[in-house]
Amino acid sequence: MFSGSVSVIVSIPVRKLALSIAVWILGTIAVKLMTFMVALTTPLTGRMAMSIRKRKFYARFQKALIVVMSVVLCFCVVFVVLDIQEPLYLYRYFSSQAPYFLRVSDEGAYNGKTYISDEDIATLSSVPGISKILGSTQAYVNLTMDGVDTRRVEMYTVDSTADWTALDFSGVDLEAFENGDVVMLVFSNSTELPSTLPESGDSVTLSISKSSVSIETSVAKSIVYKATGGLGINDGLDINDASYYVVCSRAFLQKMVDMLPEGFTWTDYITVPFEKGDKVGFTGVAAYTDGTAGYLSTDKTLTKVASNLGISLYYNVRAKYASLSQEYLQTLILLIVSGACIAVVVLIILFSTIKLETQREKKHYGILQALGMSRRQRNRELLRTAFVRSLVAVAVGWGAYLGSVIIRNLDSIREEGATVLGVLSSYMSDLTTRFIPGWGIGLMTVCMFAVTLIICYVSKLGLNKYTLMEMLREDR
Repeated sequence: MFSGSVSVIVSIPVRKLALSIAVWILGTIAVKLMTFMVALTTPLTGRMAMSIRKRKFYARFQKALIVVMSVVLCFCVVFVVLDIQEPLYLYRYFSSQAPYFLRVSDEGAYNGKTYISDEDIATLSSVPGISKILGSTQAYVNLTMDGVDTRRVEMYTVDSTADWTALDFSGVDLEAFENGDVVMLVFSNSTELPSTLPESGDSVTLSISKSSVSIETSVAKSIVYKATGGLGINDGLDINDASYYVVCSRAFLQKMVDMLPEGFTWTDYITVPFEKGDKVGFTGVAAYTDGTAGYLSTDKTLTKVASNLGISLYYNVRAKYASLSQEYLQTLILLIVSGACIAVVVLIILFSTIKLETQREKKHYGILQALGMSRRQRNRELLRTAFVRSLVAVAVGWGAYLGSVIIRNLDSIREEGATVLGVLSSYMSDLTTRFIPGWGIGLMTVCMFAVTLIICYVSKLGLNKYTLMEMLREDR
């Protein structure tokens, strides 16, 4: 990043950080296993036995610790998976946005330059660090179609062969589109949609305000975008508010300009006004960078090249986007690394505690087996216990996470008078609408339950390796 005249470098030593974490985890595991193995294999000298009261206390403590560790594991998974959704989306969003926007300069307009040509775009694309250039012309037109009153909408002129991520041209006759015979309609899901969306081949009428220009054309495709989610939704286009949009080619825009009355100047939201007989093109371009961009040099080079073409750098949000991307990336790293470390420690404690409980219960199950319990019945009992523990772990883990959501929104509850259920409902609705679908949350919950069940059950299957006499000889 660059601030004023001071270069500020933020460097994360990923390899050293990963090595430190790996060594710490391996060291923890080694110490835990060594202590555990020594405790199991070292013979006791003399007759040492705990009182019945202490035995019962430690038995209850082990059971409670297993449940608590299972709850912590589930809470950790829910917290990390759900809380990384927003910073992950914002990191990807700001990393994918265009840091530069250029348009025809006033000086260029005075010299007769009314549009940005394909040759200009090729020249701008050759600047080191620039990954792609998306050109567009934005204007307002009146849209008339069946079932909807005439309304003023934004019309974008684009190149269908460009690398757009916000526009899906699949199924569109690109030749007809580029010839200006058809247009695309884009609807935002944040607005009231028509009762029936126009289909391919349907007719719509576009007209220019305060003029006699009106043109009837066919719809190539109708698209509905989720304005509150998805990446690249304003990929050089402001398709993110409650409105309808028309997407057309330069040939279609040229048809409308050629129909302008003599002496009429089309200035409706167009950077460079159009008059009858003008050759049209793009009035603005969004420039994207890649990982090789030396940002200060890219800023200067792009500005210089654009100036020579009669194009001005309208805005540069590179520093802002880079700062926000780094901020959300650091949040992601913190959440994921912290969650992973906590999960590993919890798994070690959980596994060790279940093993100790298994050692303690050997004689108990040995007696039951001597009285007639089969191995299948014993495994069924172990599975039932694991099922109950997993169910409690998932339910309490989710409850703990929802409790943390309430704690984080206490100010809203106190100051704005919101209810607890209202806060939770709003939070989950926003989460499922913007970031992760409801089925994704359900799948995560099922996976948590399955993993916890497997850990609690499989860890107890070590009983199968003992004979009946070995189980009966073992002191509890």
